[in-house]
Amino acid sequence: MGIRLSLSQLINQRRIEMEFVQEKNLLGHKSGIYSLEVLPNNLFLSGAGDGWIVEWPILADAGEDGALISKVDAQIFDLCFHEPSQAIWVGDMNGGIYAVDYAKKSLLNKQAHHNKGTYAVHPGEDFVLTAGADGRFTLWSPESFMPEESFTISKKHLRALAFHPHRPVMAIAGGDGHIYLFHTESWKCIQKIEEAHERSIFDMVFHPEGNLLYSGGMDAHLKAWQWESGKLHQEVPAHIFTINALAVDASRNIIVSASRDNSLKVWNLSDLSLLKVIDSTKKSYHMNSVNALRYCARTDCFISASDDRTIRTWSVKDHH
Repeated sequence: MGIRLSLSQLINQRRIEMEFVQEKNLLGHKSGIYSLEVLPNNLFLSGAGDGWIVEWPILADAGEDGALISKVDAQIFDLCFHEPSQAIWVGDMNGGIYAVDYAKKSLLNKQAHHNKGTYAVHPGEDFVLTAGADGRFTLWSPESFMPEESFTISKKHLRALAFHPHRPVMAIAGGDGHIYLFHTESWKCIQKIEEAHERSIFDMVFHPEGNLLYSGGMDAHLKAWQWESGKLHQEVPAHIFTINALAVDASRNIIVSASRDNSLKVWNLSDLSLLKVIDSTKKSYHMNSVNALRYCARTDCFISASDDRTIRTWSVKDHH
């Protein structure tokens, strides 16, 4: 006779099989950390409320000392690395945009652009995209550091960006709770999911196969969307407070959420069943809001950053 396991038993079994191990607890920032960017050389960048751009080693045996790349004049809300031009792009709380030469650690350009805050900065092949509190997103030239086109799509802020892994499609969202899908060659809106969340959307990520779009925000719900039809595929009340960031590990079929409730949670990518909770109830992990999260496939490592001024790196141990 076969043995049937309940859903809770299956989840507990998966929790035992998948272990998240904290490899590093990186210290140095003097304020909350809001942005992380993985570089192509086993290093990553952080940007924080202290205005510092800091470079760190990812690998566990590579030490824990950060190197200051540059400092800007205001709180950093987001940053990205544009690999073709080897420049770091930064958005600050006042709507400023900066470009920094990565190798020379020198400022290439600085200008005011978005009103009241630049919340998202993302690299493309031949552009850098920024989005801000003024409800518009802008395409910038990596060569001239000048804005080329701007699109106002909301009366509220924009802060969540996701680019499709295989198709010329971008999802963008923010304070009005709607998700907008754009074709990234014509820059025409091809889909709008109205009232996707009750409140502001803070992060989105596409499924590695591209069929689903995951979103999270102030309502603390994690949702999966059939983005082409605009239909809700799945939803879970994931956290107590805001979901700030999402990251996917395709090889393990998991999505991790980071929240203002100080926790990271690991979910099955297929059915959004809860696999693991990583918080400070049992160990000394993040003590304040977890604001940023990245997965580096090359080093098989998650990186998280928090209002507690720490950055933590996590390896995943699979026990069979």
